[in-house]
Amino acid sequence: MNPHRNTYLLSLYLGLAPVYHLPGIGDEYLRLFKAALAVAGVAVVLVPPLLSGRLRLPAWVLGPPGFLALILLSAPGLVQARQMAFAVMFVMDIGYAAGFMWCFYYLARRGENVNVILVRALVIIAALAAVVLVTVLVKIPDSPGLCDLFWEDNKGFGSSETQWSISLVLFLPVVVLLMGMVTNWRRGRYATMIGIMSVGILLGNLFVTGGRTSFLAAAVSLIALIFLRASRWFALSSLAAGIVVVGLVASDKSCSEHLGLDRLLIPLAHPPSSAHPPSSVAPIPTTTTTQIITMLDSVSTNRIGSYRIGLKRIAERPFLGHGIKQVWIVGRWRPQIEIHNLWIKWAVYSGILAPLWFMIMIGFILVFAFRLFTARPAAPENRAKTVVLTLIVVSGVIASLLEPNVLVGSFQYAAIWWAAAGILVGVYARERGCREWSVPFPWGVKDPRDRDARLRPLSEAAPP
Repeated sequence: MNPHRNTYLLSLYLGLAPVYHLPGIGDEYLRLFKAALAVAGVAVVLVPPLLSGRLRLPAWVLGPPGFLALILLSAPGLVQARQMAFAVMFVMDIGYAAGFMWCFYYLARRGENVNVILVRALVIIAALAAVVLVTVLVKIPDSPGLCDLFWEDNKGFGSSETQWSISLVLFLPVVVLLMGMVTNWRRGRYATMIGIMSVGILLGNLFVTGGRTSFLAAAVSLIALIFLRASRWFALSSLAAGIVVVGLVASDKSCSEHLGLDRLLIPLAHPPSSAHPPSSVAPIPTTTTTQIITMLDSVSTNRIGSYRIGLKRIAERPFLGHGIKQVWIVGRWRPQIEIHNLWIKWAVYSGILAPLWFMIMIGFILVFAFRLFTARPAAPENRAKTVVLTLIVVSGVIASLLEPNVLVGSFQYAAIWWAAAGILVGVYARERGCREWSVPFPWGVKDPRDRDARLRPLSEAAPP
């Protein structure tokens, strides 16, 4: 196996995963192509070591037992799902996530240059995001223009504004890897220029699509990268690109409408009435506190109201749930919406055990990241890499607090998150050592030296 050649499939999938429509290609054909691309990319990495009997995966929580437990704990929601197709899609989503995480775990465990995979994907998604930004800044009045040719409304190439913007935010920290990959000064200048352009393009798309959740996650990433000094060029480029893009895009009146900032004044100027109920929550007396809550509920598209309803539904059936897609919220802005919080929604659907187990899985990932970050001595490039991957994971967790399908429920625009999680665990296993699970295969040729390699760092283990 030539890992450098075969990982192009993974880069191509990561770059196209958040894309739901392209000009000249049917949406269904694109979906099938991406599914085949994901399966092929994982297969070319994991199948050869599986056949040779040398495939090692994380043990327990982040390995096959952990993901199997996640599915079993979600069984109440699967059995009570509104349609069987919803249950099948959920299980497939978990399967995609596990396969991608283990694939990148194996590559990082072997010491492959996984940075290249992420940077290639960044270039693909940044190029598509540039098309979205150009079609907004270059206006063609009274004609279909480029917008109708390439993408619909203000959704970018994604299925929704929020989905597209969150996908771009998860790629934002990867710009640091791009700027730090090239050590040659002449080539490094081009990498820096591409990095600056990428930051501006990704931030500009947030204004175009109006993803408020994405703004929060992006702000956390930018502040952390600047204060942790992961890259001085990233700090300067973020500041410069942010000022330029904000000035250009914010001058467009439609951008402020996409962001929904006008909703801040709606609750105070036009209190809720029975004709437009904000949710099914009973009205409460008007006070300063309730006005603030109402304003926040309005600007967040009834998220707070849906959380209150979701907590009530959890209290009714805390361990069995109500079934996937069985609980919907009646909102002010949309007739029916899902609970915009992955954890509350999951607990409503399947009970509290499944999301609690998923929290434990993420906790293990963050503990590994913290140990890598605090390890001494640590090379600057390794420290920056750890920061980048950790911020991708943290950004996804932040988005999951305000969106229903960020990490689980729509693997396509969370693929970069699972890749980053797998790399973090793989790097930790390589440098610090961790318990692993050797995948048995009937005709695999096993090396007896691998028997004692489970608890040792890779440098002391048998060569893969």
